[in-house]
Amino acid sequence: MKTPDFREPFKNDLLKIFTIMARNNRQFVLGDIQKEAVDYASTMCIELDEKSDGLLTDEMTLDIINQVCDVMDMLFPEFKNSINMRNLTIEQTKLLVFQYKLRKMID
Repeated sequence: MKTPDFREPFKNDLLKIFTIMARNNRQFVLGDIQKEAVDYASTMCIELDEKSDGLLTDEMTLDIINQVCDVMDMLFPEFKNSINMRNLTIEQTKLLVFQYKLRKMID
């Protein structure tokens, strides 16, 4: 199963999230941006897995994470310009999705 291109809806969602954060006078630093990328990407992977009755593959997980990172690159130059942000986001998100799948198998 090929992963659809979700960049535009991801961009719309993430713009809303960061707009709300800014409206709440919340200043965010690169770590906050990266954490939101991980939270959002893992949520999208888990939702897709649930909606597809467990058909989310490792390749699809990586595609989704990379699409979220592509959007973060567009929205935040500091995310794009940081050497480790994408790799850190990928690894942390993959771990969260793996933990979710493991819990699902045990339950």
